[in-house]
Amino acid sequence: MESSLNQEVDTLIFETALSLEDESLRQEFLKRTFKDDPKGQDRMERLLESAGEATSFFLEAREARDQLAGGLVGELPQRPAVADDPSTTVELGATIGDYRLLRCLGSGGSGNVYEAEQAHPVKRRVALKIFHLDTESVLAKARFDIERQALAIMDHPNIAKVLDVGGFHNGNPYFVLELVEGIPITRYCDENKLDIRQRIELFIQVCDAIQHAHSKRIIHRDIKPSNVLVGGSGNQRVTKVIDFSIAKAVVADYKVQPLITGHDQFIGTPAYMSPEQVEMIGIDIDTRSDVYSLGVLFYELLTSATPLDFHKLPNSGMSGIRKAILDNQYLKPSTRLGEFSASEAQAIADARGTDPVRLLSSIKGDLDWIVMKALDKDRNARYETANALMLDLKRHLDNKPVAARKPNGLYTFTKFVRRNRVPFFSALAAILSILFGFGTSTTLYLREKAALKEQERLSLEAERSRDQELRLRRQAQSRANVSYAAFLLGEGKVSEADELLQLNPLVSIEPSKEASSVFRTLGNWYATYDRWSEAVECYRLMAQATKMNRAEEILRGTDLLVTAPALLKLGDNIGYEKFRQETLARHLPVSDSLQAEHILKACLITKASPQMLQQLEGAAALCEKQINEYVEGPFPAWEGLSLSLYYYRKGNFAKVIEIGQRTIFSPNIREICAAALRVLMAVSHRELGNLEESKAGLESARSIIRKPRVDNTNEEKAIFPKWYDWEIASLLLAEAEKTP
Repeated sequence: MESSLNQEVDTLIFETALSLEDESLRQEFLKRTFKDDPKGQDRMERLLESAGEATSFFLEAREARDQLAGGLVGELPQRPAVADDPSTTVELGATIGDYRLLRCLGSGGSGNVYEAEQAHPVKRRVALKIFHLDTESVLAKARFDIERQALAIMDHPNIAKVLDVGGFHNGNPYFVLELVEGIPITRYCDENKLDIRQRIELFIQVCDAIQHAHSKRIIHRDIKPSNVLVGGSGNQRVTKVIDFSIAKAVVADYKVQPLITGHDQFIGTPAYMSPEQVEMIGIDIDTRSDVYSLGVLFYELLTSATPLDFHKLPNSGMSGIRKAILDNQYLKPSTRLGEFSASEAQAIADARGTDPVRLLSSIKGDLDWIVMKALDKDRNARYETANALMLDLKRHLDNKPVAARKPNGLYTFTKFVRRNRVPFFSALAAILSILFGFGTSTTLYLREKAALKEQERLSLEAERSRDQELRLRRQAQSRANVSYAAFLLGEGKVSEADELLQLNPLVSIEPSKEASSVFRTLGNWYATYDRWSEAVECYRLMAQATKMNRAEEILRGTDLLVTAPALLKLGDNIGYEKFRQETLARHLPVSDSLQAEHILKACLITKASPQMLQQLEGAAALCEKQINEYVEGPFPAWEGLSLSLYYYRKGNFAKVIEIGQRTIFSPNIREICAAALRVLMAVSHRELGNLEESKAGLESARSIIRKPRVDNTNEEKAIFPKWYDWEIASLLLAEAEKTP
């Protein structure tokens, strides 16, 4: 018996440790658990290393994991339970900040809620929630932070508002909410004998509040009657959704979120939890889980019972509840009503201001379909959003066909009659005397039937393409954001572009032809203002986006010319060498002098090996062929520069001077091209012993290359054209100045 118990304890410790993805938290848990048993800790650590093979052995003990972890850690002397700490008890009448405690409204695992009175700056009554926050409990801190931040970002009349946040003298945090004078929605509806329509109208407020939370990327995860309070009467009835302490952020900024939504963590109220919440196999919980919980709440508003009758389940603990939620087929609300005894059915009907027969008739049909769609165990078959559920309920109240029910002719016709009672019966009376009325109503009916068929077709089509649409939407939004940033840079709106880029990292864009232009523009802007790290990253992504382009198309453009100097200006000599090898492997042999000029200029900014120079012989020959067509007069400028650079790297300095002297007088030569040529010729003169000419040539080149090109003090910054030619010349000059 003792051996069996030890095995179960080991199993639960293993499951708990495995669920902690953060290594430091896992080590802290193991250290505390095995404080006096280092051998046991070593054994458990080895077991965790082979978790992939061992996990299935322990799955049966999963339901008790959280309870064991709390017990084990709570019993340790270093971490006394919060309940034993007298500092967590606050006497009524005590003052915390600007608030005097009047009475305790409720108490839970995370803290107490008090009614309090605020004296200034305004006099009002509020709800003050004090958290039992052990300073070592990262989980408690996380829950406080999650609820505070979730409530703070929401602004909706049906969600309790955060008014203030503070800290108690003993370190326990609190926040102040508007005081909700109300009772749970199910109790309110029964005590006030609200009929089905009035209950639906109240429930629509709840759906609207949950949809607002979802729009702020918050999933409530604990929707139940006690977290939906109702106050007021008549047309002044107002619902308030409360308690976001176990909420989850869909795209969270909260660094502590994984502690709240860890793998396999059983969080929520079982009767209202969705199958994916209780299944605990790593499925990401999304907004459709709240749709399921709304379905359970609506089921209870209709029938005074939840879909799963826990009283009929065998006493098998949480595993039995989980199995029932996953496997049991729920009865429709109208069917469930039929299973109550006569006295129970009468009591339920009395609470709704009607009799059992009329209650059954009002629920059967549309409301059955709506509830069962919200409760579908396959979340892909549920309503996509709380808003979709709310719209279907509004269609029901307006006697329109609901989306939850597959349309058919009789159903459509019945809805049409209910929605158009007066026109329909007037037309029916006219039919008895003239046939024109029949044609009118038939036309209306056929139009609506055709519209419903089209709606059904579009619904099926949307269902098939939903995942694709979401993926494309994310890609499109990301591309649009970064494209807009590039546009802002082109307009000189630097601060706006920087802010946008902080929110939308470049790596979030998938490579495409369109994206390559964005990366190129951003890279050139960064390069213009010496932000080389960002420029190189842009050019790396640009290269990925153009990987499928034809090699000659890339070589005729400027992609190689911008990447080469950017790598060297960043100081990434290894990256430049790798770039040269990849460029030669992909783009050789070249087919015209433009390609030859570009590849020579991109690959020979620094010294090259004899093997590389041999690989570039063909490109150099094309450039030489081009300039040899000019028997007399100056050579073409850029071909002359690239060919001079080739001979310069080969050490043929006389040839450099010969080509340079004819190229320098080209009528269309650019200033920076001439400066680069003067650097090559000056070094060649020095190597041949002509020191005076060398010195004069370097001075002339330096005066051009080193002059300011852009005004960094001007906020309206633009991209400097042909910046790469200037940087190549600058790199050649720097090399010449280092050479003795």
